[in-house]
Amino acid sequence: MMRLVESKLLKANFMKPFTYTFQTPDQRATLKMRPSISDDMGVYRPGQIELDNGRILPIISRHSDATAALTYLHPLEINDDWRRLVGLPATLTTQTIEAPGTLLLGVERAKHIIKGILDIFNTAELNATLKNTLEEKIALLPVFREGKQFDLSRTVKTTCGYTCLELPIEYQTDTTDTIYHSPNNIMTGAQRERVELAVIGTGLIQGQDLVELINYVQTRFKNLSHIELIIPHATLQGLTHTLSYTSPGISLRAHTFETLLDFQEGRGKFFPHPEFHIRPTLSQHYRLWWGRDLAGQPIANIPHVGKDGSDALFDPLRQIRTLNEHLQKTYKTSLANVLSRHLA
Repeated sequence: MMRLVESKLLKANFMKPFTYTFQTPDQRATLKMRPSISDDMGVYRPGQIELDNGRILPIISRHSDATAALTYLHPLEINDDWRRLVGLPATLTTQTIEAPGTLLLGVERAKHIIKGILDIFNTAELNATLKNTLEEKIALLPVFREGKQFDLSRTVKTTCGYTCLELPIEYQTDTTDTIYHSPNNIMTGAQRERVELAVIGTGLIQGQDLVELINYVQTRFKNLSHIELIIPHATLQGLTHTLSYTSPGISLRAHTFETLLDFQEGRGKFFPHPEFHIRPTLSQHYRLWWGRDLAGQPIANIPHVGKDGSDALFDPLRQIRTLNEHLQKTYKTSLANVLSRHLA
């Protein structure tokens, strides 16, 4: 019942313009978000990051059922397997509750991600850019690990009606650098030279990682002029750093789910400002779900996504462990304690 009432309220609750000025290590920057726009997928919200030196990064945030489930609350079926995963005792019963998107794990998470990415590609601006570019001039670049789950080829085929060449990119990190590499036998030299538009799908959120990734892509495509960044849980700091340290000869545009995150302690978290969200009441209900710790303090600033967003997809145990470590260190509680408040 709460979800039905909430839905009616939110459809009339489109955001007004919002401006947020912040400081980077090198210069001041400003985030400007415009009013939301309704479409068949739900709602999207255009905006941009502006640097004091004049460079601009357009941003489009997408709200839909799939993106909201991954970002805020979603129905979660709790059975004994799930109880064991989070440290709750078995009860031989199954119950469905509202739970955060951080607990949408494995295969179910992958399904929502694919649908959310499809919703992004149905956004008018991105769809028009792709349809107005010859397919041989487009390269789809899914980045290991989370980006490989975005199903970019099928998504472009569904939304634009044609097939583009896809070049998967892998990376490995040593103590100092991230090394990117991709197969040499998928595209010929002539095919790479024709590419002018790259669509990069990635879960990376750290600015330096994104800068190195874009620099690598430029070495593979000498005539590249524009990049569409598909980063579901992008951080404001990561995108600002990317804009600051990539070549001004390449135009960029970023697409995210719901809201830009705040990069803290190596992870993405919600900003406290409701104006960052297309639907602020969704973030409010998310915060209320976590409740208060034993000292009566609100449990806030829960890590939303890690370095590349892949733990919840490929390593649910690690995702649960990370959440528990944060809850124990900061609030002296556990995920099992929080969940038990919502279980009958």
